[in-house]
Amino acid sequence: GEKVKEGGVPEDMKGLVEEKRLELIEKLADVDDEIGELFLMEEEPSEEQLKEAIRRQTVACKFVPVFMGSAFKNKGVQPLL
Repeated sequence: GEKVKEGGVPEDMKGLVEEKRLELIEKLADVDDEIGELFLMEEEPSEEQLKEAIRRQTVACKFVPVFMGSAFKNKGVQPLL
């Protein structure tokens, strides 16, 4: 098997990661009342709150999470599987 290497976000990508996380919260706030309230109060939802909201809205067919990886040299594929 492939050796899976996990690590932190590279410094040069931290800004993009934060931007995309905020975009996720905004989109989720459009369909989930709990996250919507936190968003309007300018509070940061916890990781657990985000997971629960994504699950709730996915089951309700109001939100579709999309996960991405790359088959090039198996980067990003193993954690997805």
